Amino acid sequence: MLKAMWNVIMEAVRGVDMAHAIFHRAEASPRTFEAVRLPEEGGAQPKAMV
Repeated sequence: MLKAMWNVIMEAVRGVDMAHAIFHRAEASPRTFEAVRLPEEGGAQPKAMV
């Protein structure tokens, strides 16, 4: 039970971390829309996913 809860928490932390990286990438980029698009759509790939 505790391990399952820990996994859920860690998964949420990873999701927030990825969103945070995407946000900063978009903020730093003059082409914000391009940076926010998913890699599958041809956008910039955030460092967190590499």
